[in-house]
Amino acid sequence: RRDADAARRQADAQAVELARATEALRDRRDAIDDGFRDGLAYAVDAGGDEAATASVRALVDELRARPADELTLRELATVRVVEASERTQAARLESARAALDAAKRRDAAERAHERLRAEHE
Repeated sequence: RRDADAARRQADAQAVELARATEALRDRRDAIDDGFRDGLAYAVDAGGDEAATASVRALVDELRARPADELTLRELATVRVVEASERTQAARLESARAALDAAKRRDAAERAHERLRAEHE
């Protein structure tokens, strides 16, 4: 009987610990989700209202200045989403520049070809 009571107490204690761990994981997940939403809002705002964008940008810059281990999960997720957004924007800009350069070279080649053809006619 004592063994059964001890086992029941141990099972109850483990159930409580499991509930705490589950709640902690849920809180961490929610904090990360909130950070992703914050970062996405920043990325979307980047082309919107100047005052709001400047305010959010200042906040993100302040977060970036702090050591990562001092940031909350929400803050860290926000910074990571913003960084990913900025990398994506930079890649798009580079791609657009490359396309523009290629179009300019193509146009120059077509004009040179037209001049050569006109000279030989």
